[in-house]
Amino acid sequence: AALAAAKTDPLRASLHARIVSLAEAQLTAKPVEHVLIGPRLLDKSRTALSRVITGAMACRLTGDTRFAARAKLEMLTVSAFPDWNPSHFLDVAEMSTALALGYDWLYAYLTPAERTTIRTALLEKGIALAPVAYAGGKPTDKRVSFVTAHHNWNQVCNAGLLIAALALADEEPALARTVIAGARASLPLAMAAYAPDGAYPEGPGYWGYGTSYNVLALAVLENALGTDFDLGKAPAFNLTALYRLHIQSPMGLAFNYADGAATLGAAPEYTWLAARYPQPTALAHSRALLATTIATKKTDRESDRFFALHAVWFPSEIENRKSRIQNPLDIRFRGPAQLALFRSAWDDPRALFLGFKAGGNAVNHSHLDLGSFVLDADGVRWAQDLGPDGYNLPAYFGAQRWAYFRLNNFSHNTLTPGTALQAPKAEAPIVAFTTTPSRAYAVADLTAAYPTSAKKNPSRRRLPRPRPRAGARRSHHPRRQHPAHLAPRDRLKNQNPRRAPRRTHAIRQNPPRRNPRAHGRAIHLRLR
Repeated sequence: AALAAAKTDPLRASLHARIVSLAEAQLTAKPVEHVLIGPRLLDKSRTALSRVITGAMACRLTGDTRFAARAKLEMLTVSAFPDWNPSHFLDVAEMSTALALGYDWLYAYLTPAERTTIRTALLEKGIALAPVAYAGGKPTDKRVSFVTAHHNWNQVCNAGLLIAALALADEEPALARTVIAGARASLPLAMAAYAPDGAYPEGPGYWGYGTSYNVLALAVLENALGTDFDLGKAPAFNLTALYRLHIQSPMGLAFNYADGAATLGAAPEYTWLAARYPQPTALAHSRALLATTIATKKTDRESDRFFALHAVWFPSEIENRKSRIQNPLDIRFRGPAQLALFRSAWDDPRALFLGFKAGGNAVNHSHLDLGSFVLDADGVRWAQDLGPDGYNLPAYFGAQRWAYFRLNNFSHNTLTPGTALQAPKAEAPIVAFTTTPSRAYAVADLTAAYPTSAKKNPSRRRLPRPRPRAGARRSHHPRRQHPAHLAPRDRLKNQNPRRAPRRTHAIRQNPPRRNPRAHGRAIHLRLR
C-alpha cells in the first residue's frame, strides 16, 4: 500500500528515496563497538537502532537484500557484545528495540542459527532483568528502578522490554506475559505526567524521547494483540499532539525549557498521535516538518534514529485537507510544567512568539527557570534558553547541578533578586492568563522560588495598613500589532532594593548584530 501511495504522493516518494539513500550510505559503515561515553553505551545503542530499522525498511521498500544483510551485520555484532550496559538501563532498552524490530522485520532473511543468536542476546542481555523489574513493588535492583519512575526512563525502558518480549512471544510466551502485565502496570505512572492538558514536564526535547517510545509501546501492543489495554486513554495523552504543535514557534524553534535544544524536526510519533486522536492542524504541521526535513541536504546520516518510521506513520495529503480548523493563537498548559504560549500568527515565520514558563523546579531534567521566557520576532530569536550542558560534567545530575550556569536562574530570562538561586523544589503557579484578539498576558507568582527574599521584613514596613506577604510576580503582555511589542512587568512587594536588587536577564548566545539570521533587524529595549 505504501509503495502504491508513493506513486500519487510526491512527499511519500521523496521519503522512500531518502530512506533508501540513508541505507545506501550505511552499507560501508563500520559496525558499532562496545565503547562507553561516560557511564553510557547509549550512543551505540541509538546508532545500532537507526541502522537496523533504516536497513530493514529500505529492504522492504526495494527488495534489495544488501540492506537486510547490513542490518543483520549490525544485529549480530551487538549480539556478541559482553553486555548492553544494564547499569544505565536506557542503553539496554534502545538496544533491545533495535534487535527486536530487526528480528521481526527481517525474520525471513535470517538463518535459523542467526535467529538463535539474536534471540539469545535479547533474552540474556535485554529481557533478563524483566522478572526482577516486574516482581511487584519498588525494585530492589537499582538497574530497573524505571518501573516506579514517573519520567522518560519509564516510557523508554518499558517500551524496550515490551517490544522485545512481543518479538519473542511465540518462543517465550510466559516471559511475554510477565512483561506485558508489568508494562501495563508501570507505564501509567509516566503517562500521568501529560495531565491535565498534554504538556510534557521535561520539555519538548524529552517529549520526543519519552513519547516516541510510549507510542511504540502502544503501537506494538495493538499490532501484536489487537489492543493497547486502554493505555492510550491515559488522561490528556490525546491532547499532547497539540502541545507539540504549540511549543514550536512560527520560525521553527522550540520553547526549549529543561534539558533540551531549540531545534525540533519531523517526528513519526507526532504523526501517530495527530492521526490516532484526530488533530488535523497538528497532522498538517507534522507533514510540513517532514517535507522540510526531506528538503534539507544530508549526505550520510539522519540524526533521528526513528526516521524510517515515517514510512509506517505517514501524514497523507488526503488527511491534511481537513486541517483548516483554526487553533488559538495563545494557550495555557497546566501541570508540573506550567506554560503560557503566545503568537501573533500561525502562518507567518516572522510572527511574534513568546514562551513563558512556571510550575515546578523539582521535575526530572528541569532547570531553575521559573518565570523565564523565550522571544521570537521578525524571524529572529531575541531571547533564548541556552539549553543543557554536558551530561558527563561532574555531578551534573547530582549535588553540583545548580552550580552550572546554564542550569540555574542566572542564565535564564527571569527575575532574580540579588544573587539568590531559585529553590530547587519550588512551585510557582501561573495565577492569571488572558487572551483577546488584540493582546494577551500571563502572570506567574514567583514567591516560592525565592523563599529567603520573600520573608517579611518588619523594619522595612512602608504601608499604614497590614501589608501582603512579600513576593515576586512576573507578567508578560504580547501585543499583536506590527512591529511586535512585548511588555514584561516584574513586581516585587515589600523588598528592600539595597538588600535584594533586581536582575532580569535577556540572554542571547550571540549579539543580534552578529547573528546572520537577523539580517540587519534590531530589537529596541526600554527599561523603566
